[in-house]
Amino acid sequence: MSDIQDKSSIKVIFNSVAPAQPGGTPPPPYSAAATSATLNDSSSLSSAGSSFDTDILSSPESTSLRSTPWPIVFPMPRFAYDTQLQLDRANAAFKETGALLNPDTKPKSAILDGLAETIVKYKVYLSDREFDEVAEALVTTHPCLKEPGSVTGYGGWKTSLKYKLANYRTKL
Repeated sequence: MSDIQDKSSIKVIFNSVAPAQPGGTPPPPYSAAATSATLNDSSSLSSAGSSFDTDILSSPESTSLRSTPWPIVFPMPRFAYDTQLQLDRANAAFKETGALLNPDTKPKSAILDGLAETIVKYKVYLSDREFDEVAEALVTTHPCLKEPGSVTGYGGWKTSLKYKLANYRTKL
């Protein structure tokens, strides 16, 4: 199951049909338990006289998107033009005066969407450590987004990202 956790679908292909039993009676119908046992025990496949193969099928997009391993340093995406412009200005202001940006709903959502799109290129289900890495990369790249009063400076971003990615998976 770990090999197919994030794949689109599984298709069972019947290579051959079991021959009729002696005396011309058809083979017994498959039950859920028999099918499960047959698929789990390859030795019973040959003894049953029939053969099953499973192919993992997924869209080319999903395969190519998640074929790369999790990066050592999470790459920060470029966001929508207006959001990126606002971040660039806020980062410049942060360098000059130390002013932090508290983004409104629309830019925050655009930031989280961009991060989610980049994350799913690597994997769909992240560990807590990986969420930390993404949120830390965000506030490292855009120091104006650091959260005052937070121990790490990105705890709220991490939480928001968890919810955004859960919603993003639902859409997928």
